[in-house]
Amino acid sequence: MPVIEVTPRNHARLMSLVTPLMDLNEVLNRLLDMAGVEVQDGQAGGGGRVVPKTPDIEVVPPVSGSGMGAPQGEPPGRVVLSEERRRRRAKHGTSIHRDEYIYELLLLLEERGGWMTTRDIRPELRRRLGERLKGSMLDSIPSDSRDPRWWNHARFARQRMVDEGLVSDGEHGVWRLTKEGSERAQRARREGPPGGTS
Repeated sequence: MPVIEVTPRNHARLMSLVTPLMDLNEVLNRLLDMAGVEVQDGQAGGGGRVVPKTPDIEVVPPVSGSGMGAPQGEPPGRVVLSEERRRRRAKHGTSIHRDEYIYELLLLLEERGGWMTTRDIRPELRRRLGERLKGSMLDSIPSDSRDPRWWNHARFARQRMVDEGLVSDGEHGVWRLTKEGSERAQRARREGPPGGTS
């Protein structure tokens, strides 16, 4: 069953990424909004009850503590998706494998001189994926109604490329091949798409 957990370690990591101008309650409310829940009778930072915004989400409280401040080793609170919400996720076989995204992104970036902005890469990748995008891949994801599921998958593929050293992570909004990424793109062009798809 899908679960969103915010452990003390994850909370600390999230807080390290927050700009000094944002306060804790604003950050927590944004996270709760992404999870599809809200706080009633209080604020996200303390007090109040976490309740689902829609009937297809169940909030499971922590064993003890507030979830994020739960003692070490104790499970945090969880947000659990209902059966109906899970059914709305991409059906098996309708999704494009991450390796296909990586292949297309490598070739696209190589063709464009090794880098592109996010604004430019999105429509180009959509065009390249073409008929492979169908069904629920074109639907928006529940946590962000602005982005279709395929674009969310593409961003996860980009992160994998960053993790593997194929794309640099230095510039916000820029997808830039590293030297290793350029070499892999050339090899991918010679070898063809993963699994024989195109």
